[in-house]
Amino acid sequence: MTDNNNTDNNTNKKQFLSEDVKKHNHNESEQRRREQLRSTYDKLVELIPSLSFEESRSELAILNKSVNYIKQLRKEHDELLQKSKEKGIDVESLLK
Repeated sequence: MTDNNNTDNNTNKKQFLSEDVKKHNHNESEQRRREQLRSTYDKLVELIPSLSFEESRSELAILNKSVNYIKQLRKEHDELLQKSKEKGIDVESLLK
């Protein structure tokens, strides 16, 4: 019952907020969302060797280079597994 009362209180509070306060809250929320997105893209730039902080980059370029890097890693992984099998090493069973 406490959760229901708490929800009711939050709903009542929202009804009494002025349009300016609602707009301000929305703007702050959107700003936090954009900052989180920017931070996540920065983390990708740190992880992907073909990206750097110095170059001009778009979100699309970051995503494309990330996809290409993941594909490259998968290919290298498969090649290493194949070489291991050729040498009689069953890596997949060791990883389970």
